[in-house]
This record gives sequence, structure tokens and C-alpha cells, in this order.
Amino acid sequence: MTALPGSGADLPPGVLERIEAGRTAEMQGRHDEARGHYEAALHALRGPVQARMAATIVRWIGRTHRPEGNFEAVLDCAEAALAISTACEDPAGIAHALNLMGGARQERGELEEAAELHRSAYLHAQAVGDYELIAMTQLNLGVVANIQGNLHAARERYAAALDGFRAVGNESYVPFVLNNLGMLYTDLGQWEAAEAHYAQGMEVCLRTGNVSARISIEVNRAVLGLARDDFEAARRACDPASELIQRTGETRALGDLHKHYGILHRDTGVLWRAQNHLGRAAAVAEERQDLLLAAETAREQAELYWRQQRNQDTLRALNRAYRWFTQLRARRELADIDGRMATLE
Repeated sequence: MTALPGSGADLPPGVLERIEAGRTAEMQGRHDEARGHYEAALHALRGPVQARMAATIVRWIGRTHRPEGNFEAVLDCAEAALAISTACEDPAGIAHALNLMGGARQERGELEEAAELHRSAYLHAQAVGDYELIAMTQLNLGVVANIQGNLHAARERYAAALDGFRAVGNESYVPFVLNNLGMLYTDLGQWEAAEAHYAQGMEVCLRTGNVSARISIEVNRAVLGLARDDFEAARRACDPASELIQRTGETRALGDLHKHYGILHRDTGVLWRAQNHLGRAAAVAEERQDLLLAAETAREQAELYWRQQRNQDTLRALNRAYRWFTQLRARRELADIDGRMATLE
């Protein structure tokens, strides 16, 4: 987690305790509880002397809205934090606010805007020597590159982020980077490298109690199992992820989980269950305005409809996927959709 600005000794009584309780709850996936602690800490602050701390806490409040898909709230908090940091001439706070705004834009599929915000945050972080934020922006830029099919650039960004987080001793983000590297190596068909990175990430999660990162790793281990046609391994990853999601309410992971269950049932011949899960994934994508999840789910629905010999539904689903992948500029996925449409025609 980001270090506290200034000295904690000058804060009103109870603020540090609230902040630590919020951090613990956030890491364990209890986002409502974390938000409550952060808001209580924010309301206890007094005067312009503590403005930098206020901006930091407002950003943390915004961060708790991301797993729930409330990106308008994330952007509202980021803009408020940016205004506070600008008013008190805090370049580090400005950089962090820009990075949070970029994350929200990224989740909504606005990748060009997100990349620009992350690059701006990176430059601000370099100027003030904020090495933790430099690593964070590298991670985010790697995600954008990965979605757009530039796997070489993504791998370089992830490697830089991993080195950066380890150098500053921040283990909170290390498993997320390892998870993304696992996803990248899955895309490359390098199964052993993918599994090794997932295993390293899981070890950090279990040691530090990072439930949010553990969910991400379990969900993406399912992708590795599906890619290898190891359906039992995919199920072994999906089931514990489902239990953790029910405890935390992380809707982003829930959409991916339903998508993976849908693929699992489709590829094992239980088509009615596949249709049910993929429909739920599409609903989560619509609720969260998650363009990437919507595009991926439409592509998998097209494959399901093809197997059911529903040609018109197949074509409609492929067209939806193509439109959304075009907006994301996801080159690898667009090439895949082109091939599927040619086969259908």
C-alpha cells in the first residue's frame, strides 16, 4: 500500500488506527468495511495542514469502488484528490490521482485515455522519485499493452513493475504482477512458465493474506487449465475462486468466473449450463460497463451458438465481439474473430 504522506504524529487521535484497519480490510477483500474506515479517517482530519493526507485517503476510498465496478465513484474520488493535490502543490499526489483515473478508464475499455493518464502519472512519479508509483504505472501500462496484443511490451512493463515493487518492499502488488505474467505466458502457450508465476503469486498471497490477488490468480489458473484442455484443473481453480468471491463480492472476478465456467461446461458438452454461465458473465459486463469482459464473453457465446447450430446467433455474437474488440484495439482478438467469421460465412 502507498506510504502515508507526512508525519503520522500530527494526525488527530484514531486516524492512524482507522487507516490501518482500512488497509487490512481492503487487502482481505472487504471493500465496504475498508471504505467505512477510510471515510471515518477522512472526516477526522482538520484544516489545510492535513490536505495531503486528505487527498491520499480520498484516493483510497476511490480504490475501494473499483472491485465493485462503480467507476463513476472512482473517477469522482480521483478528480477530488487531483483538485486537492493541485491546490496544495503536491506533485506526488497529482501523479497518484492521475494513475487512479487511468485505472478507471482502463476498466471501462477507454484504453487510449487510460494509457495517456498512466504515462502522465509515470512522468510525474519520475520527477519526484516516487518509485512505488513508477512501478504501479508500469504495471498499468503493461495491462494496456497486453490487451492490445503487444505482448513483448507487456512483458517488459510487467518485469519492470515486479522489480520496482520488490525494490521498495511493497508486497501488496507483487502477486498481481505475477498473476499478469501468468496470464501473458498462458497467451504465449508457455504453460510451465505460467504455472510457475501463478505459484509464486499464490505463495505471496497466502503469506500476506491478500485475498483480492488470490481470487485473480485462482480465476486465471482456470484459463490455463482450459487452454491445456485440462478441465479438472480448471474446475479446481474455479471452485475456490467462487467461494472467495461470495465472501468478498468482487464483481469483476465474478464475471470472469462465470465466463470460465461457461467455457468449461461448453467444452465438456453441458451446453445448457454453459449458456447460463455465459449469460451471467454478459450481465456482469453490462452492469460494470466492462468492455473487455463483454467482448470476451460475446466471443465465447458465439462458439457456443456455433456448436448448437444457431448460425444467426453466432453471427450476431461475433459482430458484437468484433465491435468491442475494435474499440479496445485488441489486435490478436480481432484476427481471431476475422477467422471465425470467415469460417461461418
